[in-house]
Amino acid sequence: FADYGFNKAHSAAYGLIAYHTAYLKANYPVEFMAATMTQDMSNTDKLAVLRQELNKMKITLLPPDVNKSQPRFSVETLPDGKKAIRYALAALKGVGEEAMKRVVAEREENGPFKDVYVFCRRLDTKVINKRQMESLAASGAFDAMHASRADMLASCEILLRYAAAHAEEKASGQASLFGGGANALPEPPIVKAEKWEPLEKLRHEFDAVGFYLSAHPLDNMTTQLERLRVIPSTQVQAALNTSPTNRLRMAGIVVRKMERTSQKGNRFAFVSVSDPYGVFEMMVFSDLLNAARDNLEAGTPILLSVDVDKKPDSDELRYLAQSIEPLTEAVQNVTLQLHITVEQPSAMAGIRKVLDQGGQGRVKVHLIVDAAGRTATLEVPGSYNVKEDTPRALRAIAGVSNVREL
Repeated sequence: FADYGFNKAHSAAYGLIAYHTAYLKANYPVEFMAATMTQDMSNTDKLAVLRQELNKMKITLLPPDVNKSQPRFSVETLPDGKKAIRYALAALKGVGEEAMKRVVAEREENGPFKDVYVFCRRLDTKVINKRQMESLAASGAFDAMHASRADMLASCEILLRYAAAHAEEKASGQASLFGGGANALPEPPIVKAEKWEPLEKLRHEFDAVGFYLSAHPLDNMTTQLERLRVIPSTQVQAALNTSPTNRLRMAGIVVRKMERTSQKGNRFAFVSVSDPYGVFEMMVFSDLLNAARDNLEAGTPILLSVDVDKKPDSDELRYLAQSIEPLTEAVQNVTLQLHITVEQPSAMAGIRKVLDQGGQGRVKVHLIVDAAGRTATLEVPGSYNVKEDTPRALRAIAGVSNVREL
């Protein structure tokens, strides 16, 4: 009994916990996943994995919102009656759970925040500091109040000065020179910042959340990745079962790089890469590490050739990088169409100018025109050369709402 009692006791306990866990996940999936994410709230790597599990379970993960989120992950009912999980304010990087509890307590006691100025007046700088404000702005927690995250991030310092001035006026008990007390302090204008590119917006979101929450930088490259014969991370095992070789082509965004030194003094690195389906870690040896170092910075999209095999005594896959190259250039080489969504006729002149600067090429351009509630697709005569900065230049044109490469 001394040899087996300990194991039996633990087997029974673990078996019971597994039964309880399976029951909750099967019968209360949304509540169970919200609780699980709260349990790992400080571990963004684990949250990224759980996000993928939500996708498999077809459970919606709603973005953080200062007027709807709780300090922890919570369950919210959608207009169609389905349940979803609202992202936790305290799970954002650099905000702190205690500060977010005070934000939610203020909201529940005195009602929702009507705009960012009300938010600043009701929560002074003793509650919210610059880093917390920036994290909330970059994550999209103010999106319902002000749609441009670039504007909000650029305005954080000004808004905090406004909050501090309001708190000082309130504490002094003196009437403002403008009349009406502290609430009548002039509201500073929100800074009009340069519009973020989609990838830039996602990079800021990644910095605040710890993974890509609202979308993935490769989501708009699905067609090109298929042309490049890129294998998604979720299909690696299936590809190995049907491929005569263990060398596969993969793609993703560099999440982090950890360099090490071997006993022989050679440098190597473990690089975490994110694609729209998950995160995988590959090993990069010294020669390739030195040659591709510029492409291994966090946030860089890369195209990979990797050798994949199983670790000894494990079903876990091991990835060894054989080549690394910029993904943007490879995608441009297989892009055949450019779809430009136009909301204002005044944008046409700017579009023509950008396309003419690129010159003639092989990419067909389609204009998707939204007007009076109707949509029409027009094919531009000829074919054009789409350079790396062409989509960025088109998105910067007033009246262009979206640019998609296919």
